[in-house]
Amino acid sequence: FLIALPLGIAGLYLRMRLDDTPEFIRLERSGEVAASPLRETFRTGRRAMLILGGVIVLKGVAHWVLQTYMVSHLSRTLHFSAAEAFTASTICMAVVAVVIPVAGLLSDKVGRKPVMILGAAGLIVLAWPALALMTLGNAMLAVLAMVALGIPLAAYDGAVNASMAEL
Repeated sequence: FLIALPLGIAGLYLRMRLDDTPEFIRLERSGEVAASPLRETFRTGRRAMLILGGVIVLKGVAHWVLQTYMVSHLSRTLHFSAAEAFTASTICMAVVAVVIPVAGLLSDKVGRKPVMILGAAGLIVLAWPALALMTLGNAMLAVLAMVALGIPLAAYDGAVNASMAEL
């Protein structure tokens, strides 16, 4: 927070001093700037906003489960050591970090929707078997299970960020 405070002040200073873009100034002069941009966004783009909400929920929940909850689940419920639980999570997230750009490139080639559907379906189909694999008590199997969930999450992630911008 102490590091972020000066950055926030600098950002506020810059925002207060910088001029708006010529396009925004033109829209403002012609009276085309919405009085309530958020309300206008929901009025004109309700479908896109609802899709975006669903997309974000899946992304957020899947990341939270793999990055945060699984460490606790492995150590507290399944009695893995803290080192084993954190190692499994770290390996999983390393694989995710490598696969995301590949999935993003794939989504550029074949389209966002197929990659996102494949990722979401993979998460749904693999959730139960992965959790069952973790209960066997073997650290390597727990890593394998987490990676098995991480790969479809990475596929989803690789396409979702561009999809959100396009929406």
